[in-house]
Amino acid sequence: FQAEDGIRDVERSRGLGDVYKRQAQDWIATWGPERSEKIVSITHDDDGNIYAIGYMFKNNTQLYDIIIKKYTSQGSPVWNVTWGGALSKEIPYEAEVGWNRLYIVGQIENNSGEYGLILEYDLDGNYIDHDTVRGDLLVGAYTNLAITNQYIYVLGQAIDTCIIVKYTDALIPLLNKTVMNIYSDIVASNSQIYITGKTHIIAFDNNLKSLWIKYIPSEFTSITSVTINPNSDILFIAMTKNCEYYVSMYYSNSSMAWIRKISNNYLSIEPILLFDNINKTVNVISGHTYSNLSILSLSMSNESLTERVCTFNVLVDVQDIILLSNNFVILAYQLERSYINYNYPKSMIYFLKILGNSLLPAWTKSFFFTLNMPKKLL
Repeated sequence: FQAEDGIRDVERSRGLGDVYKRQAQDWIATWGPERSEKIVSITHDDDGNIYAIGYMFKNNTQLYDIIIKKYTSQGSPVWNVTWGGALSKEIPYEAEVGWNRLYIVGQIENNSGEYGLILEYDLDGNYIDHDTVRGDLLVGAYTNLAITNQYIYVLGQAIDTCIIVKYTDALIPLLNKTVMNIYSDIVASNSQIYITGKTHIIAFDNNLKSLWIKYIPSEFTSITSVTINPNSDILFIAMTKNCEYYVSMYYSNSSMAWIRKISNNYLSIEPILLFDNINKTVNVISGHTYSNLSILSLSMSNESLTERVCTFNVLVDVQDIILLSNNFVILAYQLERSYINYNYPKSMIYFLKILGNSLLPAWTKSFFFTLNMPKKLL
């Protein structure tokens, strides 16, 4: 089911302390008007500050503005800004920090149509610039971005095609490439760019010249998550028809390095990947059956597997994750096990400290959103 389906708000009288009734925590705080905000992406800067990006209702309308919130690594609010026009919808999809700037990709919708959007802020919350694209490219949304030391690569969605656009840090478009079919993600290093479709991967050089295309083995039905390591090797999760998940790595020349099955005991909701360059591990993160959040760390050196589990009293659907000083910051939606009796959904940011093989919640932020916010933006 979709991330918004079957989500509920816990009873106010219980408070969030009950969510962690078997765990210790430093403190809990919320920020922003209730039942009006949905967070869709998180990222961080080199100083450990956290940026939460989402959207909220404009006053008394069915239109949305982009919201951007900055927190310290201890969860203290720093600033909170919105961006949008009076007669349009602005919805973000993903954000990343690069060159001491915050870049956000998303969509603008107005009476003229739907447009891809890339937005630039400095790290003090000051607007710098934005770019929209439609025209001959017919781009309805920018859904993903990847930042290297040199350029920004953006994945845009059109009708039955995708567009890759190469930008400078000043949002000057340099190149674009149209690719047939729909692709769900983009990752990049200084030398190589990858986009992933349902059953295949395409590699490009940094001038968007195609290098190779690789189809996953026929027993797999889809690629569910992808990441990249500093050697430009691509790592991804693939799912079989029986809903079994495998983690695999392909070298930058397209040859397979290894593949490993992840036991279904660990997973219940579609997992995502995060590469840890410090500890040289690939982390598989998923909501877990019976309200656990599971993080599996697979060592790149000896392929040993470490599981860390955090227990909640609700099921969580992980949307995004970042690493801060060897701790995990997770954006998730709370899910109810049934589809009935849910009122106000909640998107949550969890800061989880690593203590050996355990995860200790340190703090959390909650953002409420109404059920008539869009379930699918494309």
